[in-house]
Amino acid sequence: MKNNKKCPLCNLTDREKDNVYYEDDVFFIARTKTLKGHKERIMIGSKLHIDKINAPYTNGIWWGNSILPKNIIDTLENICKEVFSYTYKVVVMEGGYASIPEHFHLVITDLEPDSDDFYQILGTRWLHVIDIKPWK
Repeated sequence: MKNNKKCPLCNLTDREKDNVYYEDDVFFIARTKTLKGHKERIMIGSKLHIDKINAPYTNGIWWGNSILPKNIIDTLENICKEVFSYTYKVVVMEGGYASIPEHFHLVITDLEPDSDDFYQILGTRWLHVIDIKPWK
């Protein structure tokens, strides 16, 4: 599928190089444009203008309505352990409140109770919880 010139997620990796943690031919992992009161907030997205990932990965894992390859999930978890080293857990959220629902992306965030979107995080389905460090 072609990229959409009006979509802010298409070609994000070309425009926001300093905020990109990882990219390959299909996926990117980058800091979100708005932090919404969090110290960090990142997303995993498709470099293609599609609303879900449905490639037949042999080692794929269903996250919401998409199948992500295990190596991408492992990469995401490793990046999260570095980026979110200040907290204990982060969540990968379903895109129910996504501002760009026609372009596949999932937001990963900490559980900061003073953030602008804390109650929205609690009201959104979590696809995965990533343990960053053990509880004291």
